[in-house]
Amino acid sequence: MRIANYIIDLPLVAFIFFLLLIIVVTKKRLKKDEFYTLVISILLSFLLAEGVCRFLNIGDSRIVISKEERVQGEIYAYKPNGKLLYTYPDNPRKYFNQKNEVSGTINAKGFRGLDRAFEKPNGITRIAFLGDSFTLGIGVKDNDTLPVSFERAIQSKHPNTEVLNFGISGTSTKEQIKLLEEYVIKFKPDVVVIVVFLNDADRTGTINFISRPKVLAQVRENSFFINALIGSIEKPILYQEMIRHYQDGYLEGSPGWESVKTALRKGKTLSEKQNFQLVVAVHPVLFKLDDSYPFRHIHKIIEDYCASLKIPFVDLLNGFIGKQDSQLWVHKTDQHPNEVANRIAAGELSKFFDSNDLIKK
Repeated sequence: MRIANYIIDLPLVAFIFFLLLIIVVTKKRLKKDEFYTLVISILLSFLLAEGVCRFLNIGDSRIVISKEERVQGEIYAYKPNGKLLYTYPDNPRKYFNQKNEVSGTINAKGFRGLDRAFEKPNGITRIAFLGDSFTLGIGVKDNDTLPVSFERAIQSKHPNTEVLNFGISGTSTKEQIKLLEEYVIKFKPDVVVIVVFLNDADRTGTINFISRPKVLAQVRENSFFINALIGSIEKPILYQEMIRHYQDGYLEGSPGWESVKTALRKGKTLSEKQNFQLVVAVHPVLFKLDDSYPFRHIHKIIEDYCASLKIPFVDLLNGFIGKQDSQLWVHKTDQHPNEVANRIAAGELSKFFDSNDLIKK
């Protein structure tokens, strides 16, 4: 199977053909001893460069390995009382365990976090979070997810508040509203926070542009030096491709954006019928978090639509401006928000709740 993958990797074939062409041309132009001296010198230089890159951990092509115990055919996604496990190539922040792993706990109801009864205790304000992997908390410990970080922040002023995490990796706003309608509503939430990320409009996630090799992917799996070299050329191209990719998803009339709008309308109607407050929070792409952030207008598009539906909207970008994007990643190969980023987002949400008296209401 691996041989077949190499054969159909057209960039790899082109690369090998180019190398053979150079060898043939060079051999004709040089004397025999000069040719072999050149070949040996190039080989030794490559081995030295490869060794330096491996020693300094530059160009490591390994990626996160995710293990999530899913359940098919159920409205909840995860196996009750199951586990989440994410394994990384290394541990530069010393956040993971000795095996470079971080694990998560799934409760008896099939979601991350503490197990909560369907019946809400008297005197408790219950807040439900729905979203994708950013809400679930890929790459962070149970106590560092966005919902738990928000619970700590909000309980400093409102101790009789509990927060439930219904995040499911890989889901869209449409799927999250369906989950709300068919399952989350059983928990009788007072407030429902939908955490929107830009890939909700049927877009490929950030990781596929920043951390996944495209050109000569098969070769780069085995060489730190080649991966670093080609990656330095490829990266700015993929950045521009990612920006266009997200922007195209929110053009008026695009299927993904229309799906998000339909889901938000459905969520608004459901909130009126079931008497809970719906809140939409947009999480920024952790990329160029300064005045050049390329997705501000998309945030504004979502904000304006929420305003038309009279849905309270909070832009979490405000808390991230001026921060170094890579320092907020779980890992250089995984651009999910780490524990620091989740605290920032939780702080922004907490301020929004206080300024709008959402708990009192």
